[in-house]
Amino acid sequence: MTAVEAVFFPLDEQLRLRAKHWSEGLLKEMVWLSGLETYAKAEEILARIGQVTLSDSSVWREAQRWGTGFQAVAEVERMRSNLVPGRWGTPLKQAEPQGRMGVAMDGGMVNIRGESWKELKARDSVSGGGRPYSR
Repeated sequence: MTAVEAVFFPLDEQLRLRAKHWSEGLLKEMVWLSGLETYAKAEEILARIGQVTLSDSSVWREAQRWGTGFQAVAEVERMRSNLVPGRWGTPLKQAEPQGRMGVAMDGGMVNIRGESWKELKARDSVSGGGRPYSR
């Protein structure tokens, strides 16, 4: 009879690949629960609500491995969400005038033979130093 050896892939450890039995979402939930409750209580919650069977030592191991990484990602996402887009500037800054600007709108009804009355709308916009109308 031939003995079976354990296969070890050093690249998996070097790249810090996650365990193949749990998804990234489940790992996040394990880490989050371990921050709120004890590892045994997190194990119980995952078994009861998520129908996931694992030991409290697995919760502890994954929390140690992934906890700081998830915190770093959450911090980067938090900082990005609070950034104001550069081209808009800060909301409290007054908009600088860009010269005269204007908009004119008008409308009326026109009778089209064989159809009926139709509504006609017209719009004009002016920007820069030009005058939208003469007085």
